[in-house]
Amino acid sequence: MRNIKYFVVLCAVCALPHALLAQVALDMQLTDGYHYLVNEPIYMRLLMRNDSGRPLVFGGSKQLRGKLRFELTRNNGSLIQPSGNEEPEFPPMVLGTGETSLDHFLVLNRYYRLTEPGTYRLHFWVSHPQMPQAYKSNEVSFNISTGIESWRVMVGEPDLLDSQKPVKTMYYTLIAVNKGARRMFFIRIEDDQRIYVQRPIGTEVGTEKIERDVDGLSNLHLIVPLDPKLFQYMIMDLKGHIEKTEVYKKRDKQSPRLGRDEKRGTVFVVGGEKAIPGVDFEEVKEVTKVDGTG
Repeated sequence: MRNIKYFVVLCAVCALPHALLAQVALDMQLTDGYHYLVNEPIYMRLLMRNDSGRPLVFGGSKQLRGKLRFELTRNNGSLIQPSGNEEPEFPPMVLGTGETSLDHFLVLNRYYRLTEPGTYRLHFWVSHPQMPQAYKSNEVSFNISTGIESWRVMVGEPDLLDSQKPVKTMYYTLIAVNKGARRMFFIRIEDDQRIYVQRPIGTEVGTEKIERDVDGLSNLHLIVPLDPKLFQYMIMDLKGHIEKTEVYKKRDKQSPRLGRDEKRGTVFVVGGEKAIPGVDFEEVKEVTKVDGTG
């Protein structure tokens, strides 16, 4: 990421005395609620409103440097230090009098190592040499938990080129975490030393359970309930890529299930029938996050 951008007052304002009576109103929201799983990305939406009575420019000036700074604390008040040299930034922009910026999204995990369960408090500051003081945003609180392990499937990492190479043991783990009134499920791909991928796959639907099996190439097959009548079938590889996804519905009150050919090591769907987009369900385009992930 580029070095932090600097905030500049318009050239016409530069001629004024240094004690510019500028004001900015800052707002921060967490886009996915306030309950997170360890290693789950925490997306923030930042807004800034110009209440200075003068237009403000946010850019790359070397003469007038502003700063955006987070403060993250545990619930006991202890301050958490950033994990690296990367600093948050606002994009270059010009804010007219009374104007509010466009939504600006950042991922908190880029700046802090958030691996410890607990409750956290977060706000940010904006300062500038020609502002009489630094300005503070609202404060948000959020919780990080380890979740509940529902099941774990051990697989070997496939290597079709070197049959003499020792097999590396990997795991697909289903983790549940409560997000307010919802229970959300994640698949975590890991070995005994580290976590490689963690991605959400759905939410709890009544008493329906997530069904799983693994094929001969160590791909994970899942049937995830979407509602009491609809189910999503997906195939995930050990890199966390979704190789295939289809939506099924009940047929004759029978839900789709996973079948297996033991001789070939293949896994497939039995029962139910494929749902028709636009008839049985509305297709929703997956929103791309600010870090490029879905």
